Amino acid sequence: DAYGTLRAQFDALTEEHDKISTLSQKILQERDALRTHLSELEEQTTSWQFDEEAENYPLELDLAMQAWRGVATNRDPSLTVKQQLIAWLNQHYPKLTGEATERIATVANWEKRGGRPAQS
Repeated sequence: DAYGTLRAQFDALTEEHDKISTLSQKILQERDALRTHLSELEEQTTSWQFDEEAENYPLELDLAMQAWRGVATNRDPSLTVKQQLIAWLNQHYPKLTGEATERIATVANWEKRGGRPAQS
């Protein structure tokens, strides 16, 4: 009788072990896929960067690209896109002049209609 009970427990544990092993393999495959995807994204990110050492380095265009990327991936719906771009620029590049900040935010702003979004 005790053998039968122990055998049933052993079989149940073996079944649980097999489920956990299968799940672990699936998680490891997903991890590997995410690592591959992350590598691809990192490659895309660096492919658009400007050479800061170049004689014709376009500082404001570079900052516009950085601001666009920073805001596009982290939108705050309580602000207009331009307001959020200006806030991002002020936070990351506080020494920019007001005129430069305005020019850069204008270039990076993809919502050209303007105005604050309607409140729900």
